[in-house]
Amino acid sequence: MESVFFYSNDSLGSQMVYYIPTHQTAPSRVTNCYVWHGGNNPHPFVVSGNGHKLTVTNCIFEVNSNANAIVGSTGLPDLELTNNLLTTGGVLFTTLTQGAGAGKTLNITNNTTITRLASIHQGLLLAETNGDWVGSSRLTNNLMVGPATGYATGFISSTGKPATLRITDLSHNGWYHYDAIKTDPGKVITVARQSNNLPNVDPSFADATRTLASWGKINHRANGTVSGAMAVLLAMNGYNGTTKTQSDRPKPGIVSELISWVKAGYVAKNPKLQRGGEGGGRIGAYLPDLQ
Repeated sequence: MESVFFYSNDSLGSQMVYYIPTHQTAPSRVTNCYVWHGGNNPHPFVVSGNGHKLTVTNCIFEVNSNANAIVGSTGLPDLELTNNLLTTGGVLFTTLTQGAGAGKTLNITNNTTITRLASIHQGLLLAETNGDWVGSSRLTNNLMVGPATGYATGFISSTGKPATLRITDLSHNGWYHYDAIKTDPGKVITVARQSNNLPNVDPSFADATRTLASWGKINHRANGTVSGAMAVLLAMNGYNGTTKTQSDRPKPGIVSELISWVKAGYVAKNPKLQRGGEGGGRIGAYLPDLQ
C-alpha cells in the first residue's frame, strides 16, 4: 500500500485495518501514507494476521487525541517500523494481544514521536489491556519528544492486566522531556541490552508546528482548518465541488507533497542527533542531510 491518505475520527468510528493472512508468504509494505485521526478509540491503524513480514515506512501519523498510531490485534506478523513520524497522540505501536510476538521479530528504528498531551502513556511501545510482546524486539535510533510540563512521560509503558514486554535491544535512542523507562505496578519489562542512549537532547526542530491544516493554509490558501485542507486534497484528487462528482483529472503526487512539506518541519537540527545513532548514523526519522 503506497501514497494513501486516511482520515478518521470518533464520530465516524473508522479504522484502517491491514490484515495479513497466514498463507501469505511474500512481505508486505505500507509506505508514504498520511494518517489523520481526530478521536480516541478506535485507534486509526490496526495490524492483524499471522502472515509474512510487514514494513511500515515513511508514514506520518497526526493523531490529535490520546489514541495510539499503530495497534497490533489478534495474531501478528514480523514487524518493521522505520522512518515514521508521530506528531501527536500517544504511542507508535501498541500490542493488545496476549503472548504476542512469540517467534516473531519487532524492529522499531529511526522513528520520531512527538507527544503533546500530558496524561497518557507515550513513546514507542505499549502493552495494553491483555497485551504482551514476548518475541525479539529491537528499538534503536529513535527520537522521542514529550510535553514540556505535566505527566512524567514513559519511554516504554505497560498498562492494564498483567503484561510482559521483552526488549532485546534498546540502544542509540534520543529523548527529550522523557523518563528513560516507565512501567506500571505489577507489569514486567525486561531489557537485554541498553546502551548509548541520549537523554535530555533537544532536537531543535526546524518547524514543529506543521500539520495537515497548516499545509492547506500556507500552500493552498485554505482557511487553516482540517476541513479546509481536506477540501484541497479532494479537489487535487479530482473531486468536483460543484457537481459533487469525481469528474476532474487528479493531480499526481498529492500525498507525497503533503508528507514532504510536513516532515521538513520535523528535521532535527541538533548535531548530536546527526551522528548519535548506530555506526555514527542518525537518530530519528529526519535530519538535514536527508532533506
